[in-house]
Amino acid sequence: PAPWCVVRPFEQCTDDTQPEFITFFVRGEVLSGLCSLAWYATGDVDLVRMPFGAGCTNIVGWPRHYQERGEERVVLGGLDLSCRKFVKADEMTWTVPFSLFKRMLRVLPESSLAGDTWEGVRKKVLRSQTAWKEHTGQ
Repeated sequence: PAPWCVVRPFEQCTDDTQPEFITFFVRGEVLSGLCSLAWYATGDVDLVRMPFGAGCTNIVGWPRHYQERGEERVVLGGLDLSCRKFVKADEMTWTVPFSLFKRMLRVLPESSLAGDTWEGVRKKVLRSQTAWKEHTGQ
C-alpha cells in the first residue's frame, strides 16, 4: 500500500511506529516454542504456513498476501536456496502479524511455555547458543 517498506529491530519501534509483522530468525527449538504458543493463542492448527518464496517473499510478500485476504497467518521461511547464505546454519524465518504476536504475549503465562516442559526445551536452546557461540541474552 506504500511505495516503500521500513524494516527495523523491534526495540526501535514506538507506539507511533508499531509494526505490521514481526520476523524471528530461529532454530528448531525456538521455532517449536513460537508455533506452540501461536497455536495455543488461536486454536488454529493450520495457522503456520510454509509457502515457497524467496527470503523477502516469506518475510513480506506472503504475510501481506494473507493479510490482504483477511487471514491471520504465520509464515515460515528461509527455504529458498538463494537466501540460505544470508541466514545462520539451521536457521529459519518465522513471520507473525503484530496483532497475533500481542495475543501470544497475553496467553503466554497460561501456556506450556510457562511450565516445566518449556524449561527442558529452553536448556537445549541455551546449549545450542553456547555451541554456536551466540549471546544468550538471558
